[in-house]
Amino acid sequence: MKNTNLLIISILITLGVYGAYAYTYSFIQKSVSEALVARTRVVTEQSYKTQEQDMRGIYEATADDRARIESLFIAEGDTVAFIETLESLGTQTGSDITLSSIESVPTGGGVLGSIRARVEARGSWSAVMKTLMLAEALPYKVSVSKVRIDNSGSVDKSARREWRVSFDIGAALAAK
Repeated sequence: MKNTNLLIISILITLGVYGAYAYTYSFIQKSVSEALVARTRVVTEQSYKTQEQDMRGIYEATADDRARIESLFIAEGDTVAFIETLESLGTQTGSDITLSSIESVPTGGGVLGSIRARVEARGSWSAVMKTLMLAEALPYKVSVSKVRIDNSGSVDKSARREWRVSFDIGAALAAK
């Protein structure tokens, strides 16, 4: 009976040790799993912080460019100023400027519209070329198309030939 009691006690001790081991094992597994989830969250949060810092850096680095973007577009109410700028090319270059086919497509509640005009300049070769060059270099986002240069055949008082350049110019309008 002593042997039986010892056998029962040893079986109970073995079962107790096995139960404690199983409990400890499951507790550790659960803790490791929670630690891995927490670590993943920390790494993800750090990644988001790094991305945020990068975005802030880009935002700050492009502040001047973003401020300059507005100057590339003509404000919807400033179309007259754009037309006057085109007309002033004549006085700057010494050529006679004629504007025709002026068309403004308003933004209509959207972001962008456009303004187009047909420009004709008459004068010396250098004057009409300078007019074309200055039109292309206006401080707006402009497009110059349908350029035509010809010699009208007429001769002015100083025996110089009169040249004519004509082109379409378009610029983007921006809503305020």
